[in-house]
Amino acid sequence: LEFELLQPLIDRCLSIMLRKEAIPPPPPELMELSQTVGGQMDLEFRGPIARAKRRSESLSIQNSLGFALQMAQAMPEVLDLYNPDAVARQLAHVEGAPQNILRSMEEVQQIRQQRQQQQEQMAQLQAAQQAMQAGAKAG
Repeated sequence: LEFELLQPLIDRCLSIMLRKEAIPPPPPELMELSQTVGGQMDLEFRGPIARAKRRSESLSIQNSLGFALQMAQAMPEVLDLYNPDAVARQLAHVEGAPQNILRSMEEVQQIRQQRQQQQEQMAQLQAAQQAMQAGAKAG
């Protein structure tokens, strides 16, 4: 129903309303974006049926991950198939979480770089402490 009835019906109604100036034209930014992706805009349905459909997608992702985690006990390399960031973002989208709760990729990279620097500093500090302890024992 979604693709054979609702999508064409909404597209047709929107086109008529735009031609008759029953609704204001889309902002220029949206029109530019539309042209860069081939002139097509995707509608996202948010009704009960669409939510149920997305819920099944969420369960599929979770089941897939559960199976992979079970396999990983014997073959850890199977986890290399999954992109954890993409999985988390997709689940957030499918579950209908607001996009403003997710950090941008730039923010995530900054946080990860800071964490890595802190870990390196801690490792250097521990190595220095071990060297001092070894020197004290030797003395």
